[in-house]
Amino acid sequence: MDLQELINVLGLSSSEFADKIGVSRAIISHIQSGRNKPSLSVVQKISTEFPQISLSWLINEEGPILKSSNKDVVKINIPEKETVPYSAVSNNTPTKKSKVSRQLIKIVHYYDDQSFEEYFPKN
Repeated sequence: MDLQELINVLGLSSSEFADKIGVSRAIISHIQSGRNKPSLSVVQKISTEFPQISLSWLINEEGPILKSSNKDVVKINIPEKETVPYSAVSNNTPTKKSKVSRQLIKIVHYYDDQSFEEYFPKN
């Protein structure tokens, strides 16, 4: 994998990338220099921290770096306080559940040129 390309796509420095995935900066430096190949543990950490990265690209450098997104835009209205009326119980019969409050924290748009934009709503 071309780790520098991945780091550039994510818009991070090598140090920030290492900190985000929880490995030492030396490990990232050794992978970038070609001294070492990324271990399975490093690949798993990247995949966990950045689920938008294609596993096919991480493992085999095949296809785009970022996972494809649906090209059809669907507008979804999310109320300020969304209720979750049912929860499953042991016999899979739905029962009433108390209201749960959730807030939108980030919207990410992925493009076919392997770029992306993040939007953070104002609170």
